[in-house]
Amino acid sequence: MKTHKPKFLFLLICFLTVSFNAVANDTIRFTWEAQEEVYWRSFKINATAGESFTVDWGDDSGIEIKTGTGEWQSLSHYYFSTEIYTVIITGISTNCLFTRLCVEGENINNYIIFYPILDIDLRASPSLEYLDCNNNLLSSLDLSNNLALTYLDCSFNKLISLDLSKNLALTYLNCFYNYLCNLDLSNNVALKFLECSHGFNKFTSLDLSNNVSLEYLGCVHTHINFLDVRNSVALKYLDCSYSNLGNLDVSNNVALKYLACSYSNLSNLDVSNNTVLEELECFGNKLISLDVRDKSKLASLICFDNKLVSIDVNNTIITFLWCSNNSLHLSELYNIQTTIGQKKLWINPQILVPKTIKIDDQIDFSNQKEFGNVVTVFSVEKNGSPASQDDYTIIDGIITFKKEGNYKVVMTNSKIISSDNNQPAKVIAEFNVNPLSIVDNSQELLKIEVYPNPTIGELTITNYELLITGVEIFDANGRMQKSRKAEKQNGEWKVDISHLTAGFYFVKITTEAGIIVEKIIKQ
Repeated sequence: MKTHKPKFLFLLICFLTVSFNAVANDTIRFTWEAQEEVYWRSFKINATAGESFTVDWGDDSGIEIKTGTGEWQSLSHYYFSTEIYTVIITGISTNCLFTRLCVEGENINNYIIFYPILDIDLRASPSLEYLDCNNNLLSSLDLSNNLALTYLDCSFNKLISLDLSKNLALTYLNCFYNYLCNLDLSNNVALKFLECSHGFNKFTSLDLSNNVSLEYLGCVHTHINFLDVRNSVALKYLDCSYSNLGNLDVSNNVALKYLACSYSNLSNLDVSNNTVLEELECFGNKLISLDVRDKSKLASLICFDNKLVSIDVNNTIITFLWCSNNSLHLSELYNIQTTIGQKKLWINPQILVPKTIKIDDQIDFSNQKEFGNVVTVFSVEKNGSPASQDDYTIIDGIITFKKEGNYKVVMTNSKIISSDNNQPAKVIAEFNVNPLSIVDNSQELLKIEVYPNPTIGELTITNYELLITGVEIFDANGRMQKSRKAEKQNGEWKVDISHLTAGFYFVKITTEAGIIVEKIIKQ
């Protein structure tokens, strides 16, 4: 009769050795859910070359003994029932160190996660440098003992908190698509890559003042309303689109190559110091002007759905410009096309700021009537139908409306081509024409904007083509602090109040349409 004592003794010795050294030896535990009766589960690990470790798959199949290779090695196992299993990987000796671990789940369409890990215990693996646990259902992650960690991808989980205060060596962090209420990175001064996008992350601010080495920052679709990247001077990639920032200062980020800040409630964007910028996406904001001149490496500019009245693209190498749905005149479009050539230029349509005027007011489009010996075609609609010749006159590009009504003036010129559909440039201007005695300019005044608010010094006033005749600053007690004519710059008015003390002030703006007063805070 055959006996199996040698084999049994060997396994017993291994088991006792593992149990005895459970505290001292590197150990990794994780619990996962099998959602199919037969499933081939695998993960990747990096263990010390030539050192042995055990794997307990949690299904009573016995303990496997593996030998580390010093590089990534895949470990796989068949499961035969839909249960929750706990996998334990343990070094047989203290010389067996686990430095890298990949236990990612399977994700379909960024929402449905299959075969997820529900819990992971890494407290007994202090040598871990690399952890990829993305696409799981982790609600907590304790990394307090993993001081050597440099790479962490915990994206697509259910984390509500993430304490990285002890992970000083961390250089890469991806916590995309979690439920974080706060993200404190003040101790992670070595961090170079940060991805924390998606609205499930609930934090409203992100303090990066200590992250001077940061090169990549992605915070798209977040609740962030304040982002300070002034100390992140190494930053090369920044995407903060679909947020509620209202203000973005990138003046110190001179290494920036890619900037995306679309749909971020921005009224101003100064990229004058970003001389190595290669791509700029700022669509869906409230920008009035955009100066990208002398950006000798700028190849792509996407700025549609703003309120732009001017774009300076001189001395750039732009090959793609998408600027439709702004307020650019034909003359501005012609200058842009002349500067960059008929490359990938998407410009239609342009919609000028609507105006309320009186009967017999003259609208001067005389500088829009011809470009490159091609005459501009003017078409006029009234209340949605072609206007009668009795409703208006056009003489040398000057339009005079003779009757009240809602008018739409469409200007097209085939010398300027939108390359997305090879159609002539189209500019639309709308006018609400009222009788002499009942013109209401209140809506015109509401279009004026004063920003930033709060401010540390300079105020910008967007005038939307209204003639501003005076700007006065009053303190909270009604005492005038400043009264002077502002200097017009690209459809904006700049007023310097840096000399004023911090507090509340009132800005009185006198225009051709009336007076408006805005309350501001000087910091």
